[in-house]
Amino acid sequence: MPTSSEELPGKQPIDSQQYLQALDSWMKELKASRDKSTSEVSLSFRSTTKASSAQLLNQYIAYIAQTVKENQFEKFLLLLDSSKNELQVSLDMAEKRAENKLSLLLQQTQYAYQIAAQADFGGIQSELK
Repeated sequence: MPTSSEELPGKQPIDSQQYLQALDSWMKELKASRDKSTSEVSLSFRSTTKASSAQLLNQYIAYIAQTVKENQFEKFLLLLDSSKNELQVSLDMAEKRAENKLSLLLQQTQYAYQIAAQADFGGIQSELK
């Protein structure tokens, strides 16, 4: 906010009295209220000219658009992280299932070999070695 010694864009320098009057006028157009049940604070503005009204509306739209964009980007990043974690867990589980299945097959093959080796099917044992 400009001080009394600053210039307003496109305007002549103003003195302290004019500055305080302009500030007071502006503050009268600003209203704040609080919803007691949700503790939300609402600010409302009233514009005195069509140009300032259009500018206020455009700035509000830009602010809301930026807020929504940031919010959606954050949600997208959270979804991406969640999906990556879910895929990693699925991959880890698939690897563990494959390891368990291979371990079981190896154990079954070893038992089958031990049974065949102890059965001594007339020379089959010597051929297996």
